[in-house]
Amino acid sequence: MQVTIQFFGHYSDLYPEPLPLTVPDEATVGEVVALLTERDPRLSRIGTHCRFAIDAEYARLEDRVPPDSLMAVLPPMSGG
Repeated sequence: MQVTIQFFGHYSDLYPEPLPLTVPDEATVGEVVALLTERDPRLSRIGTHCRFAIDAEYARLEDRVPPDSLMAVLPPMSGG
């Protein structure tokens, strides 16, 4: 199935445009994260340092990713 990954924060420097990604049917957020880190080792810390959202709703690593959804990668942020 197809999903789109949108990176925020400093990860958007690596991927400024949304990334289309083919993943197995009924993949979890954690499985998508594993595919991303296999594809690009620079993303190796996202599973432990980032939060995720699916179609604008926060998601946990064990949550399923629906087909044709938008998954956001949200690194820790600070500032004011």
